[in-house]
Amino acid sequence: MRKLYALLFFSLTLFSQNRTIDNTFNPSETGIFQQNIGRNGVLLPNGKILTVYHQIDGYSDGKVILLNSDGSIDNSFSCPASVVNVNNSADYKIYAKNDGSFLTLLGYSDSSGNNFSLKSFTSTGSLVSNFTSPQFSGSPAGTAVAINKIIYQNDGKIIIVGRFNNVNGTASKNIVRLNNNGTIDTTFNIGSSFSDSYGNNIVNSIVIQNDGKYIVCGAFTSYRGTARYCIARINTDGSIDTTFNVVRTLDSISSVTNGFDGQIKDVKIQSNGKIIVVGSNYRTNYNIVSKTVVRLNADGTRDTSFIHTNPSSISYEYCQIQNDGKILLNNGAYTGSIIKRINTNGSNDNTFNYTNNTTLLGWDEAIYLQGTKLLVNGNYSGTNGLTRNGLHRINTDGSLDLTFNPQAGPNSSYINNFNNITFSTIDLKSKVLLDEKILLIGNFTSFNDIPCRSLCRLNQNGDFDSSFQLDNSVKIIPSQNSNTKIVLHQNDGKILLAFNNPSWAYVSNVSKEIIRLNSNGTLDNTFNFNSTSCGIKDLKLLNDGKILATGSGSFFKNSTNYKLVKLNANGTIDTDFNSALFPNVPSSIDIQSDNKIIVSFNGNASSAYNYKPIIRLNADGTLDSSFDSTLHLGKKFHNIKCLPDNKLLISYVLSGFSDSNPFLGRLNADLTVDATFTIFESKNTINPKFLLNNKIIFSAKTPGSTVTKMYILNENGVLESSFAPFTSSISNFDIQNCNNVIISGNFNLFENVIKNNIIRYGEPLTPLTPSPSGDIYQSFSNGQTLNNLIVTGTNITWYSTPSACAINNNITSKNFMEVNSILPNSTLLENNYTYYASQTINNIESSYRLPVTVYTNLGTDSFTFNNFKLFPNPVKDILTLTNDSQIDKIEIFNQIGQNILIEKPETESTSVNLSKYSKGIYFIKIYSNNKSIIRKIIKD
Repeated sequence: MRKLYALLFFSLTLFSQNRTIDNTFNPSETGIFQQNIGRNGVLLPNGKILTVYHQIDGYSDGKVILLNSDGSIDNSFSCPASVVNVNNSADYKIYAKNDGSFLTLLGYSDSSGNNFSLKSFTSTGSLVSNFTSPQFSGSPAGTAVAINKIIYQNDGKIIIVGRFNNVNGTASKNIVRLNNNGTIDTTFNIGSSFSDSYGNNIVNSIVIQNDGKYIVCGAFTSYRGTARYCIARINTDGSIDTTFNVVRTLDSISSVTNGFDGQIKDVKIQSNGKIIVVGSNYRTNYNIVSKTVVRLNADGTRDTSFIHTNPSSISYEYCQIQNDGKILLNNGAYTGSIIKRINTNGSNDNTFNYTNNTTLLGWDEAIYLQGTKLLVNGNYSGTNGLTRNGLHRINTDGSLDLTFNPQAGPNSSYINNFNNITFSTIDLKSKVLLDEKILLIGNFTSFNDIPCRSLCRLNQNGDFDSSFQLDNSVKIIPSQNSNTKIVLHQNDGKILLAFNNPSWAYVSNVSKEIIRLNSNGTLDNTFNFNSTSCGIKDLKLLNDGKILATGSGSFFKNSTNYKLVKLNANGTIDTDFNSALFPNVPSSIDIQSDNKIIVSFNGNASSAYNYKPIIRLNADGTLDSSFDSTLHLGKKFHNIKCLPDNKLLISYVLSGFSDSNPFLGRLNADLTVDATFTIFESKNTINPKFLLNNKIIFSAKTPGSTVTKMYILNENGVLESSFAPFTSSISNFDIQNCNNVIISGNFNLFENVIKNNIIRYGEPLTPLTPSPSGDIYQSFSNGQTLNNLIVTGTNITWYSTPSACAINNNITSKNFMEVNSILPNSTLLENNYTYYASQTINNIESSYRLPVTVYTNLGTDSFTFNNFKLFPNPVKDILTLTNDSQIDKIEIFNQIGQNILIEKPETESTSVNLSKYSKGIYFIKIYSNNKSIIRKIIKD
């Protein structure tokens, strides 16, 4: 086996470059913007932004990246990894100078594990080697060392405030001034610095006046022995400015009678020299005269012309002053973060409305003014499902600015339990449907910045399909495992969704484990599956429209044994199916061309059914005793696929091997090993699918490798190529247009190209030929042939079945063998029969075949619909139907044959409301007296 692997590896190197990322997929994915652009951004004077980057799936990297003003990454900037402490999100800090050079905060270990240092970098991201990294240590008992604010003087000196006692072992309480090389500036004499009789002892913020003096705020009661409550002004030499004094008086029980009544979180200076103070109320004669936000005159007296009442009692912590003098406030790191704008007199500015359901990062600069817009440090979650991770920009009215880092693909964040935002590893299931569109299901709330709720449909080219909207009554709870969701597309366009956990899908707040949607995303109320405790593991659609299911819950148990269950097309249990019983939960099921059922087990083989890892049931569910897998005892079968010649493609584990080391092989119809198939050995579970010419594709690692790749084998198991080494997590893949691979998962970069969570992989420069166009329902007269059908396209070819890739890897032997049976154009048309048309352009045939169902024109003996009437047509809202005989049922189809409405009026006159459907051509099929007719209707 190891020699075989060496041969496979050699083949891999020969064929590793035959597929590439298809950049025509999802045209909104321009390759400029990625969803993870770091956090705790710092705005530079040139409009660019420095942020701290970390991988989505954990604390790592910690490098600083540079963004352009629109949120795209500036690749000309290069900074080493792990230059910022990423073990605590509160420490994701960058302190930038106007020239773009910056400091970063790093933790370092000692006996207390509670200290910090700084490193210096140039504007291009290079480490400044001659910078002496200062070490900050010592803090009051029970509190942590903190660096809260760093500002720069014009002469390059650095002022740092926070909560610390020592810098480089020298006493320096809560404030220090460094030279531009990192050494302590001894000309700045702070003496005993700040003290606090209440034990808080922290400086929260500092700002420089035009005259070079500093205003500091925090939780303290004195500076250098002079009483100053929570705010003071310091001269450039470190002495206290006695001309600035905010009066504060207490009564006999230490209640504040006048002045600030709590610690101050932030301070800013207006262009006129007045001072905005945030975080504490101001009292006069015990009464609060300005709440949370106060304006002081230059000498420290309160500006009585400024009053903020703050009726909601929000505890604001930070502020920013706009160029027009209006003041932006935010409440820091609290759930449901608030940004509010007040006018120059302190009144609320009601023209600004910012709504965010998640948490800002809550550090000293949460908001920056970027021209007329506002750059916000923090996650964003709108009520409509739009999100941003780490950083976002808002317009002047408070709405989300969609031009800043617009998100392509599914967003890397989701709303859990319907309303709480969680930013996490995205998990997707991408299912290619029969019409080559793609259904996405997973933990996302938008696609291409278009709101959706864990489910959306994409057009064949990967852009958002707005004709599909998930029914409002359906709620899908995100899970972290794409394998727990099953998607099946029926021939009538309806979509079956199954979940192996009863808590992951609800209809009108009632738990559902299988639901069915109409082709437009509305709930199919004709599907009545109401059972619970299923733990569904596998579903298969049968040729008669019924559904075969297996699972691990009590629904699939008979006492201590397990069974298969067959459902009717409407979701009820088919009582004519009586499954054999087995002690283990099946790992997979598949259907042979004769409708017999193959069941495999990946549990302990010695306890499987009759000690066999694979069995076969007859179509009625009874055991097929002629099927003997005794020679495979000791194997565990992960996955099986029935092939056209009744051979079985199997993913299995040998006795003594780990479940994470499966093999891919093939069995003959008599269950002997097919020696013509080269066995493939891997390091993780193989779930193969099929490409053109019966080629096999799957994702796997090979022994000795840590990298997951896509592997392509020919029909006999010989490795032809491998591609797409996955440096990030993928959830799953599926096949589109027979030869392209849709890959979804958790990534921002794929092969160093910006791609967000979903891509299409294909052979280079392989154009896709679209299917021909035409009405999917056409009438004919007796004696007419395929030549009489009207289909627009080039080199039309007719088939009796869809293409193999349109059947989407859910093939049975019968329909697989028929897919290439070409029908001559002279084929006589049969009533209610569906024919499939492809076109060929430049020797490339369309993979999707247009279905055309034909129906006869009424003859003289067809009196059932002699007086049938349908009006108005075109119709805007209400379509009326009348007939002499009772109308039993009505079905409406869109232009690609998907059933979008079913009604059973059982009356001679009825009406249909079409107001919710978009403009276009539809087909209506009317049933009466076991006969039917089809008419074209135009929705206006």
